[in-house]
Amino acid sequence: MNYLPFLVDMFWFFYIFFSVALCFLLTQLLPRKYRASFSIIYLTLFLTPSQIELGSNNYAPAIFIFFYNATLELNFSLRPLRALMLTLPICLLVFISLFKIKKRFS
Repeated sequence: MNYLPFLVDMFWFFYIFFSVALCFLLTQLLPRKYRASFSIIYLTLFLTPSQIELGSNNYAPAIFIFFYNATLELNFSLRPLRALMLTLPICLLVFISLFKIKKRFS
C-alpha cells in the first residue's frame, strides 16, 4: 500500500492550520485597523505554493523554498518567488477593491 499521498495531504492540512494560527497571532500584535489587511498578506506569503524542482509535481510554500535554496543549496534563483509575484498583487488588488466597495456602501 502506498501511504505517500495520504501523508502529503496531511502535511498540507497541518501546514495550513498552523499558518492560519500563526497569522492570527501575528495580527493580534497589530492595531485593529490593520488586522484584516495584514492577515491577508501573511496568509498569501505563507500559503502560496511553488514547485520544488522544475518538472516535478511536488509543491511546497514558495517563501520557504526560496530561503532553503538561498541558504542551504546556495542557489540564488528567484524562480520560487514567481508565484508570490503573481499572487501578492492579485491579493492586494482584491483587498483594495473590497475595501472600496465596503466604504462606498457603508
